[in-house]
Amino acid sequence: VSQSSTAIANNAASNSDGKEEYEAAYAKLKAKDYPGATSAFKVFVEKYPNSDYAGNSWFWLGFVYQTQGDTESAARSFASLIERFPNHSKVDDAKYNLGKIYNQQGKTEQARALLKEVASGDSKSAPLAKSYLESM
Repeated sequence: VSQSSTAIANNAASNSDGKEEYEAAYAKLKAKDYPGATSAFKVFVEKYPNSDYAGNSWFWLGFVYQTQGDTESAARSFASLIERFPNHSKVDDAKYNLGKIYNQQGKTEQARALLKEVASGDSKSAPLAKSYLESM
């Protein structure tokens, strides 16, 4: 057993919040391995539902689904983040993306409500939401 294998095994034993698994899933996302990232983030949120990384995992899962055109799964993932982690730093980003999906699905009232909520805040998504609202 090499030193790195031992270090990995020791890290896994103390990995109660799933940091290594999250980082591995995020690495797949960055490499544009969308099927691998989808699978890894799905496993992560099941295995570590209350981890500090679970909110990010729900967001990136939604992002991957949205990128691949699966708006139903993306909407469910973004909604999971919003419902489970209402104070998470990515909630406004999730609401913005969910608002866009709702608009594409013809759910205009739901879309406007979410986008107005984001637009009235001061997150990085606020100007995007304002602009999107103006284009609707």
